[in-house]
Amino acid sequence: GFGLDGVARAFADFSPARFAAYAALTAAVLAGYALRWQRVTRSLGGEVGLARLAAGRLAGDAVGSIVPSARLAGEPVRAAVACAGGVEATQASAGVALDRVLE
Repeated sequence: GFGLDGVARAFADFSPARFAAYAALTAAVLAGYALRWQRVTRSLGGEVGLARLAAGRLAGDAVGSIVPSARLAGEPVRAAVACAGGVEATQASAGVALDRVLE
C-alpha cells in the first residue's frame, strides 16, 4: 500500500545546504543550456535574451515530459518562445534543431 513513511523520512533527512547546492547546480546547468542556445541563435542572425531562452528551455522540457514523443514535443515550444522574442520562424526552428544536435 501507499504510506507516508518515505515522505516523512525525506523531510527528516532534508539538508538546507544540500538543497542549496542542488539548486545552484540546477541553475548552472540551465544557464549553460540557455547560453548555448543563445550562441546558436546568434550564429543564425537572431538575438534573444538569456532569460527568455532559459524560460523556453524549461517550458520545452516540461511539455516534452508530459507529451509521449521522446522529448521532441517540447521543441516547437522552444521555437515559439524564440519567435516571441523576435527571431524569425525559420531561424528559430533551425536554432532549436541545431541546439538539439549539439546536445
